[in-house]
Amino acid sequence: MANRDESNGASASTYEGYLKQWQSDYEKDMKAITGQDDTIPMFICQVSSWQDYGHATPKVALGQLNAALDNPGKIYLVAPKYMLDYNRAAGGVHLTNYSYRRLGEYYGKVMKKVLVDKRPWLPLLPTSIKLKGDVITVGFKCPVTSVTIRYLCRNVQGKLRL
Repeated sequence: MANRDESNGASASTYEGYLKQWQSDYEKDMKAITGQDDTIPMFICQVSSWQDYGHATPKVALGQLNAALDNPGKIYLVAPKYMLDYNRAAGGVHLTNYSYRRLGEYYGKVMKKVLVDKRPWLPLLPTSIKLKGDVITVGFKCPVTSVTIRYLCRNVQGKLRL
């Protein structure tokens, strides 16, 4: 579903609607089959191959994030996939075997936290971005602990700085 909609340019709100409907349909069908009353959550990962389709913005990825934020307890965004390795020989839209294994580990951690430990989950999310002079300060909602990012860059004169 993600690749088809990424390639045809589905908007973020359209894709969010698809996920909300998919979760609702799945839950309805599973409750009818099993007789259970509890919510049946959907666990998703966030695509990051939108540039391989020539898009300037990550529409489907934003739809996935919005679906998780707007449907707490029903749709969980496990993790983005930008930090994983992609198989460029296969067009750059599929992960390598090692990265699929690593993604499975993320799913396992989040599913345990939600289903077994009965704890809420949101991935690392930026909450604020501020620019003051040449300093960018980003605030994050962190699922585990605090985060520090140090980025080394070159200024106009070519000197390295943190």
